[in-house]
Amino acid sequence: MGAGQFAVACYRRDPDDGRFLLRTLNVLTLRDGQVAEMNAFLDPSTHRWFALPQEVPGENLAGER
Repeated sequence: MGAGQFAVACYRRDPDDGRFLLRTLNVLTLRDGQVAEMNAFLDPSTHRWFALPQEVPGENLAGER
């Protein structure tokens, strides 16, 4: 296996209105089938570089609200 990068966007559910808000973006660098590096983008000003929505609508989970 060669090298590559994968990213995971992490959203946190707002308990007041159920929306999911972007909190962090984690980028994994793989080399020879192993994680060689991991970077987390925590600063909200960097999230726009990745063209991800800042929030996504939540759903009524397990009868909440």
